[in-house]
Amino acid sequence: MSKRIYETLAAEVRRREDSEWINEANLMANLYHGKLPQEYLKFFPKKAPTHIVQVIRLAWDDLASSVGRTPTFRVDPLDETAKEEKRAGKQEKIASKYLDDAEPSGRLLNRMSAWWLVGTGRSVIMVRPDDKLGKPILTYRDPRNCYPNMRTVGGIPVELYDLLFKYDIPYLAAVEMGLAPKLEDRNQGTVAPYSTDQQMVTVIELIDDQSYTVVSEFGTMERVDHGLGMVPGWVSQNFAPNSDSGVSLFKDQVSLMVAISMLVTLKLAAADKTVNPIYWARGHQGTIKIGPNTLTKLSAQGEIGVLPPPILRQVDADIAQLVQFSNVLNEFSVKSVTEGIDAQGEVSIRIESDGRTYVGRGADTDIIVASA
Repeated sequence: MSKRIYETLAAEVRRREDSEWINEANLMANLYHGKLPQEYLKFFPKKAPTHIVQVIRLAWDDLASSVGRTPTFRVDPLDETAKEEKRAGKQEKIASKYLDDAEPSGRLLNRMSAWWLVGTGRSVIMVRPDDKLGKPILTYRDPRNCYPNMRTVGGIPVELYDLLFKYDIPYLAAVEMGLAPKLEDRNQGTVAPYSTDQQMVTVIELIDDQSYTVVSEFGTMERVDHGLGMVPGWVSQNFAPNSDSGVSLFKDQVSLMVAISMLVTLKLAAADKTVNPIYWARGHQGTIKIGPNTLTKLSAQGEIGVLPPPILRQVDADIAQLVQFSNVLNEFSVKSVTEGIDAQGEVSIRIESDGRTYVGRGADTDIIVASA
């Protein structure tokens, strides 16, 4: 029976799943940790370190801190009697105490809820019972694992019918919760065989206006009635008139962040070539590696030299500069032949190319003409 309930809830999760929003939420969460979307990687040089400028992360944290400020609880008494003022003061203390006992407590809970709301467009707050303390505990949930059944207006939730959560937990944690068979039971063959290296167990939660229900892929189920007559949780979304899900406030800034990161990456790659210039070699048997650049031999004379930093950053431009050194100038000398204002100068030039030596001489009163 419990196995059938799990399969029914899994089918309902698939029906409610908004894959477009989940993909966008995962993209933004990965971007927060410096992982660029796959489609943008082609704009960065493949043989140079990629430098990510985290402009979105800074703005995201700043806005979450502003939006997630702890509210000031105030209850206005209905009249000026001492009894009514006492009641209002007690309600203020109760509300403040609930927030102080939240997990995580107080200001951090509000900030994390705001973080999800501004960054992914959705946040989820739950109330769970604490049997030991005998009171409800406020906590936040990952909205990417939440599949709500609710009515929205312009993307804003106005009525919540129930909440579904689907996620993975460690196997041993599932055993402690009674959601997975103990290892000795599995080894004795009293349950369906699973891989011995299985570490995670998929569970689904259903929370409605009457109970908490959690069931695992093993078909093991736990149910607790709360009898509140309302769902003990809420889903918040920002305004999205063309979508039933919220939208990230930073989605449109991804291309800007990528452009800035690309410019910084190219700039640092060019600076690296300035510190570690490209070398050319002639007649070297094997390879030469200096800094990040590795070259093989260019000709048969065994000389080495240094190229100036390239103006263009493309690999083809670097190769084009190397090609100009296929002809090596070994001698350029100017000698005076006669004296006086009309003295002639003799220019000697010796060039080597592919192992052959070419010699040229010229004389003129203008050494530029003589060189030509």
